[in-house]
Amino acid sequence: SISHRTTPDTLSFFVAYLSVYVKPSTIASYLSGICNKLKPYFPSVRTTRQSRIVAQTLNGARRLCGTADERKCPLTSEDLLSLATTFGNATAHDEKLFFAAVMAGFHGLLRVSELTMPNLKSARDPQKYMLRHKVVLEDHRVTLHLPGHKADQYLAGHQIILQQHQNHLDPCAPLQKYLDSRDALFPFNPHLWLRQNGTVPSFGWMVKRMKGFFEGDIGSGPAVRLTSHS
Repeated sequence: SISHRTTPDTLSFFVAYLSVYVKPSTIASYLSGICNKLKPYFPSVRTTRQSRIVAQTLNGARRLCGTADERKCPLTSEDLLSLATTFGNATAHDEKLFFAAVMAGFHGLLRVSELTMPNLKSARDPQKYMLRHKVVLEDHRVTLHLPGHKADQYLAGHQIILQQHQNHLDPCAPLQKYLDSRDALFPFNPHLWLRQNGTVPSFGWMVKRMKGFFEGDIGSGPAVRLTSHS
């Protein structure tokens, strides 16, 4: 019979039971919550949780019942060539915006969420939007300023340097064409990325256009990066 006390055996049996119904990667969280509730009645439950047999059962559950990580398809130089072929001579402002933002995000290792505003209105914070007056144009590079965030100790932000390329991978030429269009349409708007209608592009707008143009699953979470590097 199984003891009602929290022995290493009972916890390991529980791990084996859970692995049939939930993802093994979440079992450790279940155990932590259970141990927290049981501690007033079984003070040694934390020590039991750290026992070797429980750890080995957890590892075995991950190996037997775990699933492979789902990875999104990265953008490649071939994708950028296709992008340049399609939008290199674009005349519509939104097309220039899309082209320039993807190229800047790819070379600047930026997330889509860093180039756009959240879909949810209550989550929008204009202080986190990139600003036009902080763009520095030089002969062979363009510098963008990424505003600070809560993990930035001094809230100074980061400088994103985009180097010029002599081929279809060049991010500077598309950005210059976009800036010419943007400055003509909205000379007094402080935000860098602006759509034809004068609003900062939303996360959903950008991802929808990316999924419509690029083949494969590029992801849709706020952390999706516009780069071939993970």
